[in-house]
Parts: sequence; C-alpha cells; structure tokens
Amino acid sequence: VVATTAPQEITLLREENAQIKQKLKATEGENAQLKNRIKELEALAAQGEAALAERAKLMRESQQLRSDNSRLLRGRSMSPEMLRAQPPKEPVAALASSVGSLLADRLPSQAQALAWARQREPTIKRSTDMPPEMQRRALNCARSALATTKDFTALADAVKAGFQSWYGSAWQCVVGLSGQTGMSLVTQEHSFLSASFGAVKVVVFQARGA
Repeated sequence: VVATTAPQEITLLREENAQIKQKLKATEGENAQLKNRIKELEALAAQGEAALAERAKLMRESQQLRSDNSRLLRGRSMSPEMLRAQPPKEPVAALASSVGSLLADRLPSQAQALAWARQREPTIKRSTDMPPEMQRRALNCARSALATTKDFTALADAVKAGFQSWYGSAWQCVVGLSGQTGMSLVTQEHSFLSASFGAVKVVVFQARGA
C-alpha cells in the first residue's frame, strides 16, 4: 500500500471540490429552468382561469337574455280593466318596442365590433362570384381600413374608394353587423363579394348599368 502524501491529498481534494462546483452550477441551471417552467405553467393557469371566468360570464348573460326574451314574449300581466282601456294593437307594438330595445342593448357597438374584427380572419360567403384576385384586393383593402377606421361608414368609404381607383366607377360597399344586415341588390356579373370579419359583414359589388 502506497501512502498518500499531503500534496497528493490536497490535489485530490481540489479536484473533488472542482467537481462539486461543476455539479452545483449544473444544478443551479436546472433550478433556473424549473423556475421558468413553473412561471410558464402559472401564466397558463391564470389564462385558463380568466377564460373560464369569461365563459361563465357569457353563459350568465345568455341565460339572462333567454329569460328576458321569454318574459317579453309572454307579455306583461294586465288586469281586465287595462286590457279594455287599450286598443287591440297597442300590446303588440309595446312588445315589439321592448324586444327591439332589449336587442339593441345586447348588440355590440360599432367600435366594439370593429375591434373584434381586427382579430379575426375573413370568411367569404357562398354567394360571392367575384374573381379570386379581386377578392384578395377587397380583403386586403378591408384589413388595411380596419386598422384605422372607427365606424362602419368610414370602412365602407375606404373599400369603395379603393375599388373605384382600381376598377372604375359604380362600385359600392355596405358594412354592417353579421346577421343584422338586410339588402336586395342588382349587381354586375362577377362583381359581388360578401365576407365577414367576426361580427362585421362587408359587401362589395358593382351596380348593374355601369
């Protein structure tokens, strides 16, 4: 057995110390990665809680809307004296007015609808017969206008101006809320586009006779 001298022991201890320091550094790196991962998971959990809270809020609003609609459709409780005192058509008119007011309160404002539209990809309706290149120009023009406009009229004016500069006169644009815009149009062949950006509906067409 060869006895270890003091210098050799010191060298061995130094090597062990260096190895321990390297392991500590590696452990610190792993700990930092774990902390980052924990932060990411906490952030995801917070987002999930926020999404659940928003979903619960929307469900409550939906239930309230159903309840309000049901109440309005049943009509207000009226005494026989009140019914005799009113013309036959008045309850119907009052009910229609109440339903209209309720729906108006529930619909988003133009500013809200445009803000949501900026975050949505467009959906082209089946009734569209516009050529693909013209569709691309229309959607790009609408996207560009959405970034700056504050109301539906300004958005429609911007899209209309773009199309008239590219393809001549008689181009028109209608902007409104999806499901709330009614229209009857006579258009040139292969000039009609109907697309929705979330809750915002954009219709581009060239009037017949141009």
